[in-house]
Amino acid sequence: MNIYFDGTTISTVSDVNGNFTIKYEPNANNILAISFMGYQTEYLTSLDASKPLNIALTVSKNELKEVVITTNELFTREQKLKLFREYFLGKTNNAKSSVIKNESDLRFKYDKEKLVLRLLQINLWLL
Repeated sequence: MNIYFDGTTISTVSDVNGNFTIKYEPNANNILAISFMGYQTEYLTSLDASKPLNIALTVSKNELKEVVITTNELFTREQKLKLFREYFLGKTNNAKSSVIKNESDLRFKYDKEKLVLRLLQINLWLL
């Protein structure tokens, strides 16, 4: 997760278990933002630095018009899916544990002249 005080450069990231520490300055902007790809950003305004935070992010529906990947090879559908997962989700442990629930709905188009692989308009559901 990305954790930051909104409107400042004070930020940190969590470990794989969601644990984090961040320098709290009472005179600074006290709106703490917690974000993670595939989830709605949570904003916290009432902070007590002496108590731990328990935060649950809400899954968001991601809608993309298209994703463009430039390539010089032809791929099987499984190779296209693998490439898309790496570009869209990344290669972190969290990304590897993410699941695209509707992979069968993904439609790819390959332009041989421009060497571009496109993912056509879709609605993605991440878990």
